[in-house]
Amino acid sequence: MAINKKKAICLVVDQGFSVRYLLRSDIYKVLLNSGHPIVILTPNADEDYFRREFESENVSVHRYRVDRYEIHYRKSLLHRFMRTVSLFVYPKGRQTNHARFWYERFVDDLRGRGPAAIPLRVLFPFLIRCLCAWRLLRRALRWTEFRWAPVEHGTLFDEYEVGLLVVTSLGNLSYDLFIMAEAKKRGVRIASLILSWDNPTTKGSARLVPDFVVAWSETMKRELVDFHEIPEDRIHVGGVVQYDTYFRPERLQEKGDLFERFGLNPELRLIFFCLMSPTQFPWNPRLIEMMGRLVEEGAFYSPVQVLFRLHPIYFRVKNGKSVFKEELDRIRSLEKAHAHLHFDFPGNLSRAISYDMPAEEAVKLGSTLRHADVLLCFFSSMMIEASIFDTPVVNVALYEKNRIPTRVIERHEHLKRILRTGGVRIAYTEKELVHEINAYLQSPERDREGRRRIVEQEAGPNRGVAGRNIAEYLLKIVQ
Repeated sequence: MAINKKKAICLVVDQGFSVRYLLRSDIYKVLLNSGHPIVILTPNADEDYFRREFESENVSVHRYRVDRYEIHYRKSLLHRFMRTVSLFVYPKGRQTNHARFWYERFVDDLRGRGPAAIPLRVLFPFLIRCLCAWRLLRRALRWTEFRWAPVEHGTLFDEYEVGLLVVTSLGNLSYDLFIMAEAKKRGVRIASLILSWDNPTTKGSARLVPDFVVAWSETMKRELVDFHEIPEDRIHVGGVVQYDTYFRPERLQEKGDLFERFGLNPELRLIFFCLMSPTQFPWNPRLIEMMGRLVEEGAFYSPVQVLFRLHPIYFRVKNGKSVFKEELDRIRSLEKAHAHLHFDFPGNLSRAISYDMPAEEAVKLGSTLRHADVLLCFFSSMMIEASIFDTPVVNVALYEKNRIPTRVIERHEHLKRILRTGGVRIAYTEKELVHEINAYLQSPERDREGRRRIVEQEAGPNRGVAGRNIAEYLLKIVQ
């Protein structure tokens, strides 16, 4: 029997969004057909559904020891301190709006801790200023974290000749830093595929600079250079994998099939409301009640129905239990109380990792955006996704998110450039919300040019084939 001498590609997935990006996309299909052995590192390696879907003769699934990483992190004052510092440290003059806001809040909290915190109140701002001013110190910070990172997957690197480790962050999400450090110590090259449009400016600075990075767009590439000091020649602009389905309309559902699926009335206009993550926004039930009342009062230009999509984080599990069960039960009771309110509860396949949704979720979401008359959200990437279908967008800003004033959120780099296009509207009051929805119901073409600019600016190249392009780029690296 012939021996496969090609080097292995190790894909690290620790939550549903990275599963969607790396495995339920054309990235995985192309890598699978390449003949390279594929190693999947995941916390839910023992779940039958996952092994049935992905494991094969040339694909092995191994447990990602985030549990051990978590124990190490809790015990390590060094890594906890480094994590805090990385949230605020960027090259001088390049600090993000998100970092500035949270730094000021952190310093304010120190002032409230009394005399015992005086040394920290003095030393911490001094340290941050020095790190922002001197690149050599920032490199020393990264080297220190790298040097003391734990080793938990030695047997895996012994068993396979890994040619490339693929992660979905710059070491600043979850415990990616630790597995990246393990790979680097073994001489394994690392490719970071940026998971979301806001990650370069809201998740802290890179904690370990990978060998290669894949950006969504030229805009994101510039952010990686400016904020994270990643050399331009290491960055590949591949497009947005999550949007491949949207740019291939033959994959989407027809309106009749979609409406039948959710029990929607084809004679009524459809308002699609994507709810916020419950970890940062406790107001979703209140907004649902408000929309139910407005529909029943006939507040809108024409008869409407509302479809609410719950954020995938609603289905987060911890130790096999639903974290947000109480709020989910409340929302389900609201569904029964209002005839014109409908709900999309995204499926969750795993007991061990959060929001691992079936592949069909992308089709369902894209189909809903395509056939909706108006999208309501709160400054999320759904603004881009709706714009792909020329669906009008209103940001529902009646309440604050995570104790952050909305005016601060609007100044975040990734949001500021969206708002500058003029492609979306903001409602700060109930009255403004009704007005903006009615204006779009009456004139769907309003702000169309702005929505076109959003797509040109954010949706990147290789539309419909981004997954294939990125996979081919990864194969060039490993070969």
